[in-house]
Amino acid sequence: MYLQTEIEKAAYRVLIIDDDMVICNLTAAILQNGGFLTSKATSGPEGIILAQNDPPDLILLDKMMPGMDGFETLTALRSDSRTRGTPVVFLTGQ
Repeated sequence: MYLQTEIEKAAYRVLIIDDDMVICNLTAAILQNGGFLTSKATSGPEGIILAQNDPPDLILLDKMMPGMDGFETLTALRSDSRTRGTPVVFLTGQ
């Protein structure tokens, strides 16, 4: 378990990709309270662009989204050398 000061010093960046803005904001607030830096995207394409431009340390990815779902988003992230090694955790309301 990390100590609060270790997290703050490290400034780990988490990208949250979820089509539900309430979930994005709630998840971001919880992580920010723990000392993490967060960015949010409400679609797969938007999340891919954010991740490519400034690769995060972790991506929290909604599985079920309209248009490009989580699996398609993950495939696109894995096909790009900038985001290929970024850890991804799927989230779902199911």
